[in-house]
Amino acid sequence: MGVNKGIQVTDGGTINAAAIAAGDKARAYAKDVQVTVAGTGKEEAAQKLVELTNALREHADRLDGADELLDSTTTIGDELKKEEPNKTTIKGVLAGIAEAATSVQAVTVAVTALRVALGF
Repeated sequence: MGVNKGIQVTDGGTINAAAIAAGDKARAYAKDVQVTVAGTGKEEAAQKLVELTNALREHADRLDGADELLDSTTTIGDELKKEEPNKTTIKGVLAGIAEAATSVQAVTVAVTALRVALGF
């Protein structure tokens, strides 16, 4: 039998989740952030974070340290979940991503969009 990298639900079981991911390098964290910040005025920033993580994932083969860049987006998500996010932390992470991805327009556009959404 092969390796199952998906999710199996049997015997009438159900899954009820705001965010779920399965398989190699699967991540659902950015979607979780969207749910957490709903109604706080940070919804646009959370959506832009989803777009940034998607761009990083889609262009990972063109980025040195792609896994680290993806991991760094959790820092942004953690900050967005706070009542008062640390702008210096978010700016620093975004600067690092932008610097590492200068040759990947989709990522740099996503970084800029998140900066705009945050008012930076």
